[in-house]
Amino acid sequence: MDWEKLYQDWLFCCNNENFNQRLKIERQAGTLLENRKLKDVSWLVEVLEQQAVESRMRRLFIMNSLRKNNQIPKSLFLPLIYASIYECNPSLNRYFIEPCIRCYGSYRVNVELINRYTENGTNEEKAGLARILYWSLHSADGENIKELINKINCWFLTEFVNNKNINVRRCIIPHLQLEAWLYPQELHSLIPTAINIGLSHSDEYIRHRIAIQLGDSSFYMPLSDKL
Repeated sequence: MDWEKLYQDWLFCCNNENFNQRLKIERQAGTLLENRKLKDVSWLVEVLEQQAVESRMRRLFIMNSLRKNNQIPKSLFLPLIYASIYECNPSLNRYFIEPCIRCYGSYRVNVELINRYTENGTNEEKAGLARILYWSLHSADGENIKELINKINCWFLTEFVNNKNINVRRCIIPHLQLEAWLYPQELHSLIPTAINIGLSHSDEYIRHRIAIQLGDSSFYMPLSDKL
């Protein structure tokens, strides 16, 4: 399958606002990706693993093609997770992770995210993890992921306190829970520390979000995909 040609046809439709033909190509690509006999996915893997700006439209093509898929090749599982981490747009990133959840289950996907990025991720990856967890933890398909949610809540708190990277803190703070009963006793002392960090932080967004968490504001300032 010549994926590059299919992409170029799709891009031509986008540039010429041929909506119906664009959807037809996306459905064609989605059907191909549900074929269990599909072997050559090297083009797709390469695109998903690229971070270059010039590859963004190619990633968008893949993302749109997979929106309704209930079957994807196993070889795309990790590249899609990787792409979800590096997609800075907090609305678009979900379309990389949701096909994985539909095909392999929310438990497996969240375990993969936790194991790969909570301890060993770079700051960029940890920020991406915080963004994508919003979707992955709320896309449960009937599986019991309470244990994972508890683990992630603890990670949010400890990472927010211990990691001074502003982007990591910005991405974590919308998820930060400040109720002591959600945490084991040994983490309770981190809650006032986190509050103090938030209230005194030089970044307006972080100060704003801690006020939301404390109930002192009801106005939500959006988090830009850029610092």
